[in-house]
Amino acid sequence: MADAISESARTGRSIFDALNSAAAARGAAIAAISTDHPSEADAALDLAVRILADHGYEPRRTDHIVIMANCPFHRLAVAHTDLVCRLNHALLEGFVDSVAAELLEARLDPDANRCCVTLVAPPR
Repeated sequence: MADAISESARTGRSIFDALNSAAAARGAAIAAISTDHPSEADAALDLAVRILADHGYEPRRTDHIVIMANCPFHRLAVAHTDLVCRLNHALLEGFVDSVAAELLEARLDPDANRCCVTLVAPPR
């Protein structure tokens, strides 16, 4: 968040645009730890589960969907739900775009009992 605030102050870019860009860049950085670039949705979902589990998420895969059983930003999300969900979505979009853009989608899918973002392998 600090990087986004600094960028906004330096460039005049809206804070929300800067926050989304910073979150997407963080997601891409998380994806960059893997040299795997799956060519099939099943492998992409499995890779997402492995990587995201090491970054504070509790991913659970069912068929073609990965839900996050927790929100790593829960304490902040309690007071700033909309902002945190948008940032989390941007972060996971950046992750998906870097690791399996053609195979997965990060969807904003709020639920009171889990993270607001799910990863989905849409039917092809």
